[in-house]
Amino acid sequence: MKNKSATVFFLLIMLIMSVVLSGCGSSGSLADLPLPKDYPPWEWSDVSTVYVWDPVSRYLPHDEFLLVKAIQGIVNREKPQVYINFHRFIQAYGLWLTELQTLHGFEIVNITDIWDLTEIFKDRINGYVTYPALHTETMNYAATIAGVVDGLPLSNRLVPAARSRGFRQLDNAARYASINRVIERYGSRLNKKLFLNIDTAKATLRDYGIKHRAIMVWPPDQAGLQPVYDFLDKPALLYGWFNEGQGSEMDGIRDASINQLVTIPIDWAYNMSFFQEPSNSVRKQLEPIDKDLRAQPGKHYITFSYTDGDNIQWVIGDFIDHRFFGYDRTPPVPFGWSLNPTLLDYAPVVLDYLYKTAVPTDNFHTALGYGYIHPSKFTPENLIWFADLTAEYMRRADQHTFDIFDNDPAAVRQAPGVWDAFMRHDHIKGIMYKAGPGIYLGGRG
Repeated sequence: MKNKSATVFFLLIMLIMSVVLSGCGSSGSLADLPLPKDYPPWEWSDVSTVYVWDPVSRYLPHDEFLLVKAIQGIVNREKPQVYINFHRFIQAYGLWLTELQTLHGFEIVNITDIWDLTEIFKDRINGYVTYPALHTETMNYAATIAGVVDGLPLSNRLVPAARSRGFRQLDNAARYASINRVIERYGSRLNKKLFLNIDTAKATLRDYGIKHRAIMVWPPDQAGLQPVYDFLDKPALLYGWFNEGQGSEMDGIRDASINQLVTIPIDWAYNMSFFQEPSNSVRKQLEPIDKDLRAQPGKHYITFSYTDGDNIQWVIGDFIDHRFFGYDRTPPVPFGWSLNPTLLDYAPVVLDYLYKTAVPTDNFHTALGYGYIHPSKFTPENLIWFADLTAEYMRRADQHTFDIFDNDPAAVRQAPGVWDAFMRHDHIKGIMYKAGPGIYLGGRG
């Protein structure tokens, strides 16, 4: 997960670009949008009951967490029905559930025994896929296979309980020596537009992977990711983050970008299969108090901007804490908050809350675009695709500036089309370019 920092950015680049590079404007096609849309359409009026599991400890065995995650992923394909209320440890998860219930009026049924969920949704579950040990790649392979066969990934410890409830074994992840073998067996049924690079020590996010029948891996190095990169239809999405063997933040994003993947930092997130909504709606943020500000010769302009809004896990988690967005605005100070505008799809309840609780001195700008890439590493065609998606989501989220990161300033300077791809959209007013690795705190900020 990325480090967090409050950073002061000089806006000279942004001001220059907004004048020089603004162009004719264009709206991109969303026909090849990789953001998953393979769930059936639903409305909140279809959701009458939500089953809520309230874990009493964040240190429950990961195989039990993974079991609930699998049920979430399978069941929430149809509509939101299973929620993990992690409010004891991250208060925001209780808030989002309350916000949604207030808005939509569904009944909450609290679950204390996770096996009760398997009985309630028994008709959706075909059986189970075993794995021999926690925190190994076989756990990821089992979760990958489970998403395809609508099964429960179970450690050997949990198998007797499943058998006693009439579930049958569908596969054994221990049979597969590598993700290549899983792809050989199940590739025709796996999602080719996204995958999860997710730590085997975490039980987070896998509901989302199972919902979308995605590959889930955590190889020790970049070479281990290459078979997955090669399997996907590009451009595609990488959800999660990178481990030390896969390299630093700069290394991971660079290699993903070379392979035409957009990274979505989201490895600590819960309930993503529940929050996601099919929608083309738009939002409006408050008018900035200095909307008529114009650059004057001989003056330098700065903005205070809280970065890391591309981390969706952070925004739906501790971001609203009193230390960050929830701080006491006395006196109010003009401040910028970066957000990923794809919250419109991933977690609109969160975006709505932030917009409605903002004050006139708050302004939201786009964090890194549609996702995290190094634009100098994208092909011209895919960069246009990325820029058009970024512009469309910025329009819908009423955001007009964005920051972008690239660890190869020389390549960016030699490719003027990098900026033209974005600035031809009229409603994009400027870019805050962060260069690395030696300038932006060595890529550590």
